[in-house]
Amino acid sequence: MFRSMFVLGVMACTALPAVDTITDADINAGSVINWQSTDTIFLDGKVFVEEEAILTIHPGTIIKAKHYESFDDFSALIINPGAKIHAVGTPEKPIIFTSELDDLQSTEPINHFGWNGLWGGVVILGKAPTNSADGTGKFYPNRINEWAYGGDESEDNSGELRFVSIRMAGYSQLFSREEPIIEDNSGDRFELAALTLGGVGSGTKINHVEVYNSADDGFRFMGGTVNTKYLCATHCGDNLFDTQEGYRGHNQFWFAYHRKVAVRWAGDNQDVVDFEIHDKPYRRVPTPLFCATHSSGSDNQPISRPIVANATYMAKDFSYFPSIYAETYASPTYVNGFFNDLGPVDVDGYTLMRMEEPDGPLFANNIWSRVLGHGSDFMWNDVCMDTLSKHFRRNGNIMYGSMLYGQQLLTFENEHHVYSQLEPRPYRHIECDSDSNKAFVDLYDIASLDGGSFIDSVGFKGAFNPCTTQVWLRNWTAFDKYGYLAHNDTTFCPPRNCTKNYSLTQRTSQAQFQMNLTQVAGAIRGACTLTESQSITVHLYDARGRVVAAMNLGRREAGRHEFRLSPRGLAAGSYLVRLRAGDRVFNRNVVLVR
Repeated sequence: MFRSMFVLGVMACTALPAVDTITDADINAGSVINWQSTDTIFLDGKVFVEEEAILTIHPGTIIKAKHYESFDDFSALIINPGAKIHAVGTPEKPIIFTSELDDLQSTEPINHFGWNGLWGGVVILGKAPTNSADGTGKFYPNRINEWAYGGDESEDNSGELRFVSIRMAGYSQLFSREEPIIEDNSGDRFELAALTLGGVGSGTKINHVEVYNSADDGFRFMGGTVNTKYLCATHCGDNLFDTQEGYRGHNQFWFAYHRKVAVRWAGDNQDVVDFEIHDKPYRRVPTPLFCATHSSGSDNQPISRPIVANATYMAKDFSYFPSIYAETYASPTYVNGFFNDLGPVDVDGYTLMRMEEPDGPLFANNIWSRVLGHGSDFMWNDVCMDTLSKHFRRNGNIMYGSMLYGQQLLTFENEHHVYSQLEPRPYRHIECDSDSNKAFVDLYDIASLDGGSFIDSVGFKGAFNPCTTQVWLRNWTAFDKYGYLAHNDTTFCPPRNCTKNYSLTQRTSQAQFQMNLTQVAGAIRGACTLTESQSITVHLYDARGRVVAAMNLGRREAGRHEFRLSPRGLAAGSYLVRLRAGDRVFNRNVVLVR
C-alpha cells in the first residue's frame, strides 16, 4: 500500500492527516481492513472488496476518489457478494465519500451544473434474489465477471451503512457517449448510481445515508430485499430512487429534493448542449424522482414491489414532468407521504389495470401539495386519469395548495446560490374539524402492510416529525452544510385530539363484488355477483395494455350475472379481464389456450 504524508508550511508546523492510496490490489479475499478517521482514504480506480473480506470504516473517515478526465474509466468502491462493509458514522462524525476535487472546508454551495459524476460511487453486491431468468445479474454480462450479484439468500448480510454521505458520484455512459464504451451483446448501457445495491439482502442494515449531486441515480435497488430508513437524495441527474429487477423491500423516511441537474455531454450531437462550464459541454436532464421498473418488460417473478412509508419529495422546475413512474409489472406502494411541487404520477398500462389487485400498486393517505403547480384537484396523465384519479380519491389521498413554510421552491435556489432555506415539514394552520386537517391526521394503518413490521407506526405524514424541531438531516448531510436546510425552532403539530387511523380494508375486500372466470373452447366466461344495482362493462387486455375485446352489460340489479367474451384471432398467452361495476374496477388474470 502506498502511503504519503503532506505537511503544512513551516510557519504552521501542523501535519495534515495521512493519505492512504487504495487500489484494487489492496483488499483481497478474506482480508480484514480498517479505515481510520486519522487518515484520508484515496481511492485510485475501481476497488473491489473481495468475497469474505470485511471492510470497517470508522466514524469521521473521509474517502476521496480519483477523478479521471476521460469517460473511459472511473473510481468506485465495490463490495462483492460474500464480502461485508461496516461504515457506521455518527451525526457529529459522518463518513463522507466524495471526489478528490471536493473542497470539504468550504461551506459555500457548489455549482451543481459541473460538480457531479466525478467518480463512480459505492456499489454493494449481494446474494439475494432478482427476477432475472437465473436469479442473478451482472453489470457487464459478457465482459467483467466481478460485477455479478444475486442468488437465493433473501436474508443475505452485506454489512451496515449508517450516517454516510456520498457526494459528486454517479456514472452513466448513456449521457457520456452516444455509443457505450463497454456493452454486452445486447447493447445495454452501463450506469452507476451514487449508491448501487445489487441483490442486497434483508440482513444488511442501511439507514441515515445521503446522496448529494450524483450524475446518475441517487439510490438504485437492483433486485434484493434490503430494507432502509432515513435516506436523503438531492440534486441528482437521473432518478433519485430507482428500483429494478424485482426489488421487494420496506422503506421509511425517504427525503428527496430534485431539480434539473446537468451532466457532462461527450456526444457528437451538440444541439442538446445547454451551456458550457470550463469549455466543457453540459445538458440539463429532467427525470422522475422515483422510478419503479421491472425487468425488460417481462413478467418474471418476483415483481418489483417497493414499499415506501413516510416519504417527502420536493422538486423545482418539475411541475410538468412525471414525479413517480411505475413501469409495466412494477407494483410500488406509497403511504403517508408528503409530495410538494411535483409533476404527475405516471403508471404504465398493464400496471394501471392491476391497481385494485391485492398485490397491485397502492398510493394511500398521502398529501399532494401543488402537484402540476395547482392545488384544486388531482391532475394526472390523460391516458390514466380515470382509473388513477379514482384510486387516489378512494385511498385517502388529499391535494392542497402550498403547504410549505416561508419561501417556495420556485425561489429556493438557482445554479449558483441558495436564496432561502427550506423547511421540509408540511405547514398548515388548521382546526380539528376542518377538511384540511384530514390531510394530516388520516393515516394509513402500517400494520396492514405485507411484512410491515420493519416500518414504525408514527403519527405524522412525510419524512419528518412536525411536532419536533429536530430534523434528522441536520449536522451530517451536505444538504445541511451548504445551507439548504432551515433550522426552524417552530413546530407544526396538528391537533392531537382528532387523530385517527384508517386501515382501508376496502382495498382487498370482496364483500361487494365477486368474479369468477373460466375458459371454454377459446371463449372466456365470467360471472359476477353484485350486492346493489350497478352498470357493468367488461374489457379484455393483452400484455401490452391494448383492448382486444369488450362488452357492455348495461345496468344490472343486485344478484349474479354472467358474461362471455369470444375473442377471435388472439394468440395463446396471458391476458387481463377488467370489469367495471359503477366506479369500482376489478381485474383478473386469465391464460388463453388455443
